[in-house]
Amino acid sequence: MRYARNIASGLGFVYNPGEHVLGTSTPLWTLINALYIRLFGSSTLFAFGFWLSLLLDLCSLVMIRVVLVRAGFGLPAATAAILPAALFSPFVFSASSDMEMSLFSALLAGSILAFQRRNMIASALSAGFLALCRPEGFLWLGLVLLILAWERRGLPLQEGLVASAVVGPWLVGAELYFGHVIPHSAVAKAPWTYMALPRVLRMGIHWLPRTLLGLVYIEPGLGLMRSLRGKWLVGGLAVLPILLFLAGLGAALRRRGTREMALLFAVLVCFYTFCAPTVLFPWYGVPVSMLFYPILMLGAWRLYSNLAHAQRWKSRLEVAVGSAACCVLALVLLVGLDRMSQRLRLANQDTENTNKAMGVFFSSSTPKDARIMLEPIGYVGFYSDRYILDLAGLVSPAITRLRQQSPNDWYLRAILSFSPDYLVLRDFEIRDNAALGSKQKLFRSDLERVRFFAQYRKIREYRSSGLNGSESFLVFQKVDAHSTRQPNGP
Repeated sequence: MRYARNIASGLGFVYNPGEHVLGTSTPLWTLINALYIRLFGSSTLFAFGFWLSLLLDLCSLVMIRVVLVRAGFGLPAATAAILPAALFSPFVFSASSDMEMSLFSALLAGSILAFQRRNMIASALSAGFLALCRPEGFLWLGLVLLILAWERRGLPLQEGLVASAVVGPWLVGAELYFGHVIPHSAVAKAPWTYMALPRVLRMGIHWLPRTLLGLVYIEPGLGLMRSLRGKWLVGGLAVLPILLFLAGLGAALRRRGTREMALLFAVLVCFYTFCAPTVLFPWYGVPVSMLFYPILMLGAWRLYSNLAHAQRWKSRLEVAVGSAACCVLALVLLVGLDRMSQRLRLANQDTENTNKAMGVFFSSSTPKDARIMLEPIGYVGFYSDRYILDLAGLVSPAITRLRQQSPNDWYLRAILSFSPDYLVLRDFEIRDNAALGSKQKLFRSDLERVRFFAQYRKIREYRSSGLNGSESFLVFQKVDAHSTRQPNGP
């Protein structure tokens, strides 16, 4: 968002004015937001992002449903197939978080639908914009061109030229403006290990049986059959979605549209598991879940069809199974939506009470030339309008270089070397002496702890609403920060 505001303000594609660092991996989403700010201002930017993301996610689900119907799976099966993806928690959070994953999912679904309809120019055009939305878009673009080359036994020159016309100007411009086309955010995240895709998939596989258990499993306040919360039950039930997905692959690979969905799913899994040079957060699993769950539900449809056709009393079985399926889906819908609405409320409270509040504080109570070091730069960077030193290194290449040079003690070294006027740390980093995103200690000795607290004093604490446990953000001020600077306001 800060990139977008600086672009709209005429400062250029920069995070900190004057520093040409490509700290975002989604230039298309950034430019869309910059255009909105230029036309309507930044006061309603987050509302715009929320409603646009929600609309894009609805479009994604509708287009995937159309792909399934055109592939011959029928309207009821196609509708049931998209419901689990719609309720998958990272998908729901993506729809409300003003992030690029909603745009990515919509462009991907649109390109798959155009490919299925044999409108190859539209598919290549969407794939080109997909590559500008996230680097993973190049995987789908390459897959489209490879399939076309295989089918035609020749190079798809026309589609390649269309995609190049979309992607080429950005690649040339990024090389000239930033000096490289690879986002520095990807380079900076490489050593950080929050989540690998296999864990994302496990989360998705476990989510379905957890939800199917309904209120008895999900709502801790009921207390009834509390033993069902044992991991053995979830692990055992997780076998079911795996088997259903494998069954769905057989049906998907035989039909155009769903075949490409299955191939892209395999490509994304291999890329994230073996090739991705960066940290994977849960929301990166959104396009994967959009491909995974429809195929899984096709497996359930295939199993049901085989059972129904094998019985003489087919009509009665259809009624019984159909009724049971409707009840299960209604339970999933009600429980899932209620659970997600609670989590979204807590997430919004977290944003208001912590990140946004910190940004407003820095904007109103610190000098304009103050330098702030922290890791959660998003809202704080946008609202504070201060120079940001990014502890993750996404927009601060000097910190990334320091981490590469001193991998064992870079965290505290970065704090003391760059000597920011204000510093934001999480409470557990001080309490547990742990550096965020690594196994190293924040303080390697009591002397380092004494040295840190001799230079910085805690001035504020921002506690979350509970979504992330008891996590708090601690704001530290350099002891002599105000000796030569005067604040903007009270």
